[in-house]
Amino acid sequence: MNGDTVTLKTMQSAAELLMDVHGQREHQSVLKAAKQEEILDDYCKGRIFDLLEELGELYKAYREEEALLKEASKSDGSHLKELDAKKIQEAVGSVESILQNENGSGILNGISMAIRQLKEAQQLDEALKDEMLQLSDAETILQECSHSLDRYLDSFSMEEGDLGSVEERLNLINHLKDRFGREISDILEYGQGLSEKINKLENFEQYNEELKNKHEKTKAGYFKLASRIHKIRTEEGEKLKEEMERALLELNFEQCAFSVKTEYDESVLSKKGCTKVVFRISLNPGEPLKDLSAVASGGELSRIMLALKSVFADKDNTGTLVFDEIDAGISGKTAWKVSEKLAVLRKRHQVLCITHLPQIAAMADAHFCIEKTVEGEKTKTGIRLLERQESIQEIGRLLGTDQLTDAVLKNASEMKDLAEQTKQSQSKIEL
Repeated sequence: MNGDTVTLKTMQSAAELLMDVHGQREHQSVLKAAKQEEILDDYCKGRIFDLLEELGELYKAYREEEALLKEASKSDGSHLKELDAKKIQEAVGSVESILQNENGSGILNGISMAIRQLKEAQQLDEALKDEMLQLSDAETILQECSHSLDRYLDSFSMEEGDLGSVEERLNLINHLKDRFGREISDILEYGQGLSEKINKLENFEQYNEELKNKHEKTKAGYFKLASRIHKIRTEEGEKLKEEMERALLELNFEQCAFSVKTEYDESVLSKKGCTKVVFRISLNPGEPLKDLSAVASGGELSRIMLALKSVFADKDNTGTLVFDEIDAGISGKTAWKVSEKLAVLRKRHQVLCITHLPQIAAMADAHFCIEKTVEGEKTKTGIRLLERQESIQEIGRLLGTDQLTDAVLKNASEMKDLAEQTKQSQSKIEL
């Protein structure tokens, strides 16, 4: 690609931007509601592109807030229990720190020092014996109390990620940071999350009420914008209807009616809004409009897709259009109408068409013949550009006979001449 070797995946990605391939599968896709919505949005893209981006962000926020509200609604007081547990830990931890502190300022440290000094005094005066015993008893009682509180804290089980566990980890990591000078950006971020969680739990009712209000505001903004987008889709749908009816008339749908039905339904909200889009068509006079999927045959679908491509000719930036079997299910006058429409598309796109109909082949600016040849024991497929006379011969074969009589060749030549006149007439009309 551009002189460089690339992977098949890269080639396919580039091809999607450079060409639009239409085959039987693509014709069937227009029957799906999602495809019809996509087509309508492409038609009015200039008016709703930015709005759809904004709506997508609102939809994302709406769903996230909805999930938070659902989580909050499941709370049966567990947030209060979690805060109570934290307060108990803090209280017991404070008492433990008062009794026995690492820096030596705890009550037990003071009593131990007092006992040592009083013991020295007692050796000089036995009258201090009772006071010495009282201090020793007090030390024993406080030590037992400290050990009990230690065991209580050790048995205080909290799940990984709960507030107490998170705070303990935060203190430990900060301590390691002080000693080893490691980065704490992740610790600070974690600490911020912890702070927010504590604040949320301590003010749960206020948090829940604010979340509900925020959700209602997001919801109102979403539906307001979705309604605005729906209005634009409805307006542009009317324009698309008119253009499609003209295009279908040119493709030999002589008394065809087409409509783009748009219905606003808030129960189907998505990142693209609340609009249901349905293409409907009536192929014969007196018949009511019906969903496209209920009435269109294979040949009719191919022409409907071609009509859509012609409507989008001025809006579509794709350089190359490839039509594989666009002639499926058509013949005669209809085939000629299809060839005329392809000739219109060729003015703004490169059009490649694989066909077996002489009417469509005759309209082409250039012909390539794909054929198989046997060389030795191998079969090869080749493609070559045809000169005018060769093109006439191939059109003659498409007319239905392998006998290229003068009459057949004359018919093929006249068809080719008529096609050239048609294209010239189109050019004059455009000028």
